[in-house]
Amino acid sequence: MHTFTIFPQLLSFGFFAPLFLRVVASLYLIYLGKKRLSKQYKWASVLYFLSGVAVFLGLYTQVTVILAVGMFKFDFYFDHWVNRKTTTLNPEMFFTYFMAVLIMLSLIITGPGAFAFDLPL
Repeated sequence: MHTFTIFPQLLSFGFFAPLFLRVVASLYLIYLGKKRLSKQYKWASVLYFLSGVAVFLGLYTQVTVILAVGMFKFDFYFDHWVNRKTTTLNPEMFFTYFMAVLIMLSLIITGPGAFAFDLPL
């Protein structure tokens, strides 16, 4: 059977795809933790940083990602709906949050991928 892909030999590396998503999500979480230090709720910065490190290492990836998505919702709600008069909704930032949530939701479904501490059996 012929596949409609240009590089069919790359399909055997599907186990490594979540690794790249995991690294991007973890670096973004660590970035948000650093950015959050200058704002209110310093504990959220610590949670972003710890969840970024856990996702990077692949420790309890699916649970950590669910908590990180919850923190995103909390952060977005308090920054842009409670403080609506002091902050404006930047479309680029909204798109970045949306893409980060999609990446993290895909990690819930696919699992941590290669080079993680919680590999599926």
